[in-house]
Order: sequence, then C-alpha cells, then structure tokens
Amino acid sequence: MLSEITVRRQPGAWALVIPATVDAVGIGDLLKELLPEVFLFAVANGAAPAGRPFTRYMAWNPDGTVELEAGVPVLKPLEGNGRIQCVELDDTRAAVVTHTGPYDDLGEAYAALGAWVKENGLETAGPCLECYMTDPGEVTDPALWQTEVVWPVR
Repeated sequence: MLSEITVRRQPGAWALVIPATVDAVGIGDLLKELLPEVFLFAVANGAAPAGRPFTRYMAWNPDGTVELEAGVPVLKPLEGNGRIQCVELDDTRAAVVTHTGPYDDLGEAYAALGAWVKENGLETAGPCLECYMTDPGEVTDPALWQTEVVWPVR
C-alpha cells in the first residue's frame, strides 16, 4: 500500500554510513548486517541516532550490482573507522511516498514515484533514500512495515 505522493524539503543532515556494492538480490541480507553495525558504532561513540536508519542508493549498475550506503543520521560529524564514514546529506527538495508492506514490494513505490515525477514535469535530482520507519525486530509482520522513499527532484 502506498501513501499519497508529496513534495517536501528534505533537510540536510550528518550521517554515519557504510558504503557497499552488492548484487541486487543480496540487498536485504546485506542491510541486515550493515544497519545494526552502523547504529551500534554511533551509540558506542556517543552519537545517538538523530533519525531513522536509511539506505541511500548511489547507482544501479548494468551488471546487476547496486552501490549503496547503509546509514543512520547523527546530530554532528563524527570520525569514522575506515569502514564507517561520516557524510553530509544535502538539503534538497524531494518527492516522497510511504510504502506499507514487505521490502520485496518496494519496487511499486519507485515505479509510482517515477511516474508521478514525470507526470508533474519534474526531474529526479540525486540518489534515492529509503528511510525505515518501523523496526522489523519490533514489528514482526512484514505487512505492517513502513518505508519512506525519498527521491530528490527539481
């Protein structure tokens, strides 16, 4: 199920991320490893998360691999450890939709956003973010998982 698509300002933020390249079919398994790792690093280094964990999709490659960053926003810059990096997320205008349901069905959110952007005379303007609004460790029914898909536009 998808919410109504809206356009909003997506404020800039500092974030701790782990960059990775993975075969598209392995994204879910990889994120199960990376998101807890970056969250625990933030907490262990005195940087309480300042928002929902996210994945930023940097590139979808012709060979079926995906370049991504798994991360968590933090209030101020923090030195990483090589594997974990501190990045600044740009302040941007974005088209946003909330998907309720299993992660495997997120493609419908991207398809709806892509069509909506085109129909409204906009262009995409940067990497998409998936912000995980529910924690699968706490909400065990995938039908209830909520993911906000944020796509910068101009």
